[in-house]
Amino acid sequence: MEAKSPYADFDPKTLIGKTYNSYDFSLTPTEVILYALSVGCQQDPLNKDHLKFTYENDGDFQSFPTMACALGLRTFGDFAKYPGFPKIDLDQVLHGEEEVEIIKPLKADGTVYVCTHTYKDFQDKGKMSNTVAEKLFFEKDTKELCVRITNHCIIRQFGGYGYKGTMPSVIGAGKVERPKREPDQVRVEKTQANQAILYRLNGDTNPLHIDPKVAQKVKFDRPILHGLCSFGFSCKSLLDTYSNNDPTTLKKLSARFTSHVYPGETLIVEMWKEPNTNRVYFETKTKERNLMVMKGFAEFKESPKL
Repeated sequence: MEAKSPYADFDPKTLIGKTYNSYDFSLTPTEVILYALSVGCQQDPLNKDHLKFTYENDGDFQSFPTMACALGLRTFGDFAKYPGFPKIDLDQVLHGEEEVEIIKPLKADGTVYVCTHTYKDFQDKGKMSNTVAEKLFFEKDTKELCVRITNHCIIRQFGGYGYKGTMPSVIGAGKVERPKREPDQVRVEKTQANQAILYRLNGDTNPLHIDPKVAQKVKFDRPILHGLCSFGFSCKSLLDTYSNNDPTTLKKLSARFTSHVYPGETLIVEMWKEPNTNRVYFETKTKERNLMVMKGFAEFKESPKL
C-alpha cells in the first residue's frame, strides 16, 4: 500500500480567493535603472533607445514593462507563511508560467502603488503542485489598476491532496502553437556570469540563484538564472524588434518556463508574427546547450511593426 502523503489533508479551497499579501511602495529612478540593467538594457552604452530605461534625465524616462514581475517577488516566501498553507521547502519552488498585462506603466515620480497577492488555484500534480496567484498593482490614491500578473509556481515534493484545480495553463497545449515555418526574426542576447547576482537586487532573493549549496540540493550544477530575468531579456528582444523600443505598445506578455538558464549563457530569441493579429509568438533557447527554456507570446496594442 502506498504511503499516505503528508499533505493528504490539505484543503486548498480554504485558501483560494484569499489575499495573502498587500504592501505599498513607490519607485526611485535608481530602482528603475537597476532593473533595466539587470535584463540586459544598455549593454551597448551608446544605444540611445535604451536611455529611456537607464537615464533619469531622459525626457522619456520610464520603467521597463516587465519590472512589475520582479516587484511582485519582493516578499518571496511569504505565501508559505499564510494561515492554512502547509509547511513546504522553499528551495523546491520554481517558476512555471508568468503573464503580465500592462494597463498603465509604473512610474518613478513619487506615485505610491499598492500590490496585492491573491490565491487563484492549486493543482495537485502528484509529486509536485502548481500554485496560481494573481498580483495586482494599483495607484494608491486613485485606485486605478496599472498591472495584472498571473503567476504559476511549481512546488516540488508538495502533492497528494487530490485537488486538480480549475485554471488552465496560459500557454498550454493547443492554445499557443509554434508556427510551421522558420522564425521571422531572431535576436541574440548575452547574459553575464554575474547576471543572477545583479538581478536578485530587484528583490527576488530566492537563494537558488546565488547559493551553490542550495542549487546542488535541488539537482542543479550551480546557481541558475531567475526565470523572470530570462523573461525580461526576451521582452527586450521583442521590443527591440517589433516596437522600435516603445514599451507603451506592449499590452501583454505570457510565457511558460520550460527549462533553466545558467548565468553567462547566450539566449537566442526566435520570433514569429502571427498573421492578422497583434501577437508575436516567441521561443527562447540557450545557444550553448541548444535547449528551449521558454515559449510564449507578446500581445501588442496594435499590429507589431519592424
